[in-house]
Amino acid sequence: TPPGPPLPAPPAPLPALPVRPIGTLRSVYRLCVGTPRQGMLAPRSRGVVTFDEAVVSRDAVLGLEGYSHVYVLFAFHLNSNPGAA
Repeated sequence: TPPGPPLPAPPAPLPALPVRPIGTLRSVYRLCVGTPRQGMLAPRSRGVVTFDEAVVSRDAVLGLEGYSHVYVLFAFHLNSNPGAA
């Protein structure tokens, strides 16, 4: 069978997406050992997100209390083995 049409060139790589902290997440868990991976397993566990007001305006989170869940993307800044992450 004859070869098909040539494959398109792969897309150019995307530029790096800079990430910077916009706040702090705190919970009762001080170490990763013993911290539940699924919140359903520890329904009374709660955390607090504190936004840096120099980065996030109060208007940006206006009405947030009306939601039951919030997705938080985070980095473990105390990770002692970042290559394994």
